[in-house]
Amino acid sequence: MEKSVNSPTKTQFLNEIRTMRALYYFYVMDMFGNVPITSFGTSESPKQASRAEVFSYIEKELLAVSEGLSAPTTVTAEYYGRPTKWMAYALLQKLYINAEQYIGKPMYAESITYGDKIINGTAMALVGDYNTLFSPTNGANTETIFAAIYDSNYSAGNAITRYTLHATLRAKYNLPFSPSNAQCTLKEFYDTFNLPGDIRNATWLAGKQFLADGTTPILNGSTQLNFTPEIVLTNTETMDVGAEVNGISRGVRSIKFYPDPNTNSSTRFQNNDMPIFRLADVYLLKAEALLRTSGSTTEALKLVNKVRVRAKAAEVTAITLDGILEERGRELAWEGWRRNDLIRFGKYQGKWGFKAGNEGAYRDIFPIPATEIVLNKNLKQNAGY
Repeated sequence: MEKSVNSPTKTQFLNEIRTMRALYYFYVMDMFGNVPITSFGTSESPKQASRAEVFSYIEKELLAVSEGLSAPTTVTAEYYGRPTKWMAYALLQKLYINAEQYIGKPMYAESITYGDKIINGTAMALVGDYNTLFSPTNGANTETIFAAIYDSNYSAGNAITRYTLHATLRAKYNLPFSPSNAQCTLKEFYDTFNLPGDIRNATWLAGKQFLADGTTPILNGSTQLNFTPEIVLTNTETMDVGAEVNGISRGVRSIKFYPDPNTNSSTRFQNNDMPIFRLADVYLLKAEALLRTSGSTTEALKLVNKVRVRAKAAEVTAITLDGILEERGRELAWEGWRRNDLIRFGKYQGKWGFKAGNEGAYRDIFPIPATEIVLNKNLKQNAGY
């Protein structure tokens, strides 16, 4: 029989594995609600747990392992992409601020507590140049708490920009492939990127397009490529967009994850790492929780203005929850938190884009895939589907 080995290294790795498992459970709980909590050593299919039970499991796991994780002053290259104490705290902050949606119990004070543990317990700070956080050469920095590391040559890379860019932009960014021209954003969201001097405005391509020299038009057919914020659908059921006419291509395009000339030409994956948790999000979540608990509006305002100042946007003298949601949209666009935010702010069931609104609260979570129900007879489909 192999002798059991106990060592600080083994404990460290196990804590990191459990933290990652908690993150994945957070994702599936957030998206699907009632999901199984698996266990080892049994051949039986796991039973479906309630959302509250999964919430409790995530919370207990993170509380159990967080103090045994590495706690660097900032996330250096050694810890970049690895679970740290601060990553566990960031996940707890996110878990608690959504608790009212998950378990029907507000836990905003707890969310503030774990935001403060990061703010006061580290030397982390917003980076000076916002764009470096998302560049093809991004890496360890003073702001990113945890990131998904992408390498186009050795693993699945970042595919966001591949799908948002128009094929004719290949030459402008010196790409070794033609992008897919598949994704854009809604006019009403793009219109929130309207603050004078805000560098985040430039994360979008809108209007007539030119090559890198800024003067040579990019042709779409025989006419200059022109992105319009308005999106015209020919079929609202299939979301088919109207044909491109006179160079016009519907919808502005994101270049937040800046096009990478070193993209793998066969996979079309980029090298831009994806921030999962970063300090700007921690600031905005704490500001939101303060407003939701009648906390210090002065402190909330300071936190929001830290984010705005870094973006070269003017400071505000007052802040509301709607204002925080709009600021989160500008700061965190394309980072994967918008659906989560809209549900928490009660906006997900509203009328926006091509949605009529009031589709039913059951749509706050997704249907459990039929393939999973076939594999596990203990699963029941979410109500409404």
